[in-house]
Amino acid sequence: MPTLRRFAPLLAILGLLALVAVAGSVLANNSSTPAIDPAGATITREADTRVTVTSTLPSTTTVVPEPEPAPAPAPAPAPAPVPVPQPPLNYQPYPQGSWDDDDDWDDDDWDDDDDDWDDDDWDDD
Repeated sequence: MPTLRRFAPLLAILGLLALVAVAGSVLANNSSTPAIDPAGATITREADTRVTVTSTLPSTTTVVPEPEPAPAPAPAPAPAPVPVPQPPLNYQPYPQGSWDDDDDWDDDDWDDDDDDWDDDDWDDD
């Protein structure tokens, strides 16, 4: 019984997949021929029919040159794109000597006495 509960979702999914496959094959109905009129679907080539074109124009025609069309006016140039304004720069100068970044890797006074974490007298009262 615990095995059936364990595989129940998998069996349900496989059952639904089989149901979709059967329904698809029923809807496809590939076993029957289509019910259309064969005369409308048949292509016949009429090679025996010849078309004769008779002209009503006189045999001598004079070619009259057509006047050249006027040249098209040049399109107006597109206006220059408006430049995008630059965002303002927020520049804050720091005064020399008063700013400390607290990284202490480039400071000369790395062993200051005002901090307690590197003192050797941690157990002295």
